[in-house]
Amino acid sequence: MLQDKRFRLVAFAILFVALVFIYNKGWLFGKRENNTSGLTYGTDESLESLANRDTDGDGVFDWEEGLWGTDPRKKDTFGNGIGDQEEINKIKVEQGLLVEGNSVQTSGITDQFSQEIFAAVATLAQTGELDAEAVEKISDELAVKLYTTSQFSKTYVPADIKVSKDNSKAAVQKFNLALAAIYDKYNITKGGVQIIEEAIMENGDIDTEALKQFDTLIVKVRGIIDESLKLQVPSDLAIFHLNLINALSKCLENFQEIRLLETDAVTALVGIRKYEENSVLLDDATLNISVAIWNIIK
Repeated sequence: MLQDKRFRLVAFAILFVALVFIYNKGWLFGKRENNTSGLTYGTDESLESLANRDTDGDGVFDWEEGLWGTDPRKKDTFGNGIGDQEEINKIKVEQGLLVEGNSVQTSGITDQFSQEIFAAVATLAQTGELDAEAVEKISDELAVKLYTTSQFSKTYVPADIKVSKDNSKAAVQKFNLALAAIYDKYNITKGGVQIIEEAIMENGDIDTEALKQFDTLIVKVRGIIDESLKLQVPSDLAIFHLNLINALSKCLENFQEIRLLETDAVTALVGIRKYEENSVLLDDATLNISVAIWNIIK
């Protein structure tokens, strides 16, 4: 069921091609005239730079001027004394795209990235620079941003755990029992992979009830982390304990991302992709601390 990498790549490929096709056909806001001759952009510009380019400084991005039929080189395209931004805002108000002077805001990584991709595609399309090399560059940059973006990231440092200088066998045994008690208390019977498999049905629909199981899993993992931070850890085990907590934290981050599958598909797909790696990291951290404890108390 976890063929998320292929699904993610296919989904973005379809989105990317569709945006290029729609923009070039002028389907979004009707037939538009080409007012963009003479505009040039550096081939090394980033998605963010392309999305925020405003050549004439009129407050309307170049890519957006192309959508509304205005000239990104002129603040008053039609020479009627009304600036392009005001002209466009009037149309936005009529179409419900502007509320009380503010554009309707996007929410979630999916909306943000979709807008950024479109902006880059539209800007490059204005000058005919949307070639295979440009598409590849945008795709590569997007992949990096997707993989490194998270609204839930948390990494713990040595100062966050309580370290004891007592490395005696008795101290290690006491720590081992306390750690085991925490895991018994929260008793995770169903992991992330199982929930994902239940939530994504064969026809591609999302089982919202199955997805809600992440709420319980998130609470349990957060509880394990919080109580593990309070344990007195023998210094010889400190690094292993910290690695285990951070591995749990990474998985918790992924569970929170995947939980957004209904409302923010990109964030959820990134969470699924990273969970594949982080679950292995958690297995390794669990094995390492178990071996370290055993080597002391055997």
